[in-house]
Amino acid sequence: MKPNLLRTLANSPSLRIGLAVILIIVGLAPIGVPILSDSSWRAVSGVDGQVATPAALQPQAFVYRTDATDDNLTRVERSDDRGRTWYTVASVPAKIAELVATPGDEQVVYGRGENAIWISRDGGETWAAGGQLPSRPLSMAVTSTAAGTVLAGTESVGLAISRDGGESWQVVDDPTLTMGGAAPIAVTALKVNPEDETIVYAATAVWTGTSAARQTPVGTFVSVDGGRLWLQMDALPFDGGVGTNIDPVTNQPLTVLVENSMGVQTQKLEMSSGLLDELNNEDARVRSSVARVLGLLGDRSAVQPLLDRLYDPDVLVGDRMAEALGRLGDVSAAPALVTALESSQEAVRARAAYGLGLLKFEAAVGTLAERLRADTPMVARRAAEALASIGTSEALAALTVPLADAELTPARHAAMTGLELAGERSSAALVSALTADDATLRSHAAEMLGYVKPADAVSPLAAALQDTEPAVREQAAWALGEIASPEAQDALARAATQATDDATKTAIAAAQQRAGQTAGGLRPNAVFGDRFFSQLSNVPATSWTFFGLFVILALALLAMTPRTEPLRPSR
Repeated sequence: MKPNLLRTLANSPSLRIGLAVILIIVGLAPIGVPILSDSSWRAVSGVDGQVATPAALQPQAFVYRTDATDDNLTRVERSDDRGRTWYTVASVPAKIAELVATPGDEQVVYGRGENAIWISRDGGETWAAGGQLPSRPLSMAVTSTAAGTVLAGTESVGLAISRDGGESWQVVDDPTLTMGGAAPIAVTALKVNPEDETIVYAATAVWTGTSAARQTPVGTFVSVDGGRLWLQMDALPFDGGVGTNIDPVTNQPLTVLVENSMGVQTQKLEMSSGLLDELNNEDARVRSSVARVLGLLGDRSAVQPLLDRLYDPDVLVGDRMAEALGRLGDVSAAPALVTALESSQEAVRARAAYGLGLLKFEAAVGTLAERLRADTPMVARRAAEALASIGTSEALAALTVPLADAELTPARHAAMTGLELAGERSSAALVSALTADDATLRSHAAEMLGYVKPADAVSPLAAALQDTEPAVREQAAWALGEIASPEAQDALARAATQATDDATKTAIAAAQQRAGQTAGGLRPNAVFGDRFFSQLSNVPATSWTFFGLFVILALALLAMTPRTEPLRPSR
């Protein structure tokens, strides 16, 4: 801004006030327009345009809703202030009954139309119909981009699933869900569990009648494998109408609330002899699903049936059995799992270690340590994970033992995985290993501290910079560079003045450079501007941030004072 313009502003209160008002208006404009916020979740409307917010997510201010028009179009509106103000994004050339955005990727939004699933991959700006469905869609559910699944409940052929973002669809032929094909099946409601998206729920109805077909409710079903296989929870009352909405109950993955014309019905999947019998089903997929369900049910009467199938020939099924035993938390299963650690079958030993870790069975630490040191890579990894899960000082110390291996053996690789899983809990064991007699162990312990980054390891690592072995000094420097705290940088700075050999000096210099570049790792003597702009970069880019910036500019304008010309000496 030129000096004369500044002088004009300073001497004109009305002009300053006018510009300040304009700045505030400009700052308010983006409140109704989305700005750059790729990490934000835009909660979307539920059925019939009612705004809905997924319970599992902490949403930002962005929400969508629909507004049908008279010309077979649906206007999509978006708000970035939690529904206080709205603006039109685009129009979809179809009647849209439901919108669902992809959890974790708010740019991808799905709309359930009368005959197709419509897709927008740019936040609702443009829309295109997805692949052809085998029947009209009555319900829809979407998982995150990680799971990559879109589910459509159809009017007459049951459930269709897309694994490619709605471009193509496959009908689920599970006989439980489709009643063996005895009648046309409608899936009238779908929902993904917000706490675990591999768990999906569906409400179904069957078409009956002679002169006039009508939908008769059948029941509520659950899948614990992403929609492939299904189990019936409860039958829906025939006089209550079809299920139109499903709400999972928090922390009860096998209980839901189903809404129909008569109100809300509680639906559950409960323990039964028939369910236990399915552990012996010829289909490994069924055995796997049932084992997971038994773990989710939490009924300890399933412990012995699960143990009876612990030696299942299918690897995945066996893991599900061990997982269910661990989830049930009954230590009476532990002796059988310890015995299975001695099995001649690698897969059985691995699943036994898995189950013992889930049970946190401390008495198995010694045996698990043996499996870690002397078994196959798969068993060693499971043993390391189990030791990390148990987490006692003895278990974590056992994880440091393979660090003495000079080469990256399966045992050392598994131990590194276990120590990283344990995180800062492994700090004491690793710090203790820094003073071991074996230089290789000391070096690898220092390396692991760099991966784990515990704050309390700075002093021991600083002491390791004076180790007699160059490899230990270099790894200690590297670890301090990874921790990158002000204390770690101080330690590196002191060591830089004391180092005598070139290798250590080089390692320290590299660590200092890396620490200075690490986010949040500003030097202790960083100037105020460095710290200010570092913190400023962490401020989220939202419309309110934009508005605040313009308010500050407006206040700066109003704070300007008239400029008085200096008196000139008379001539």
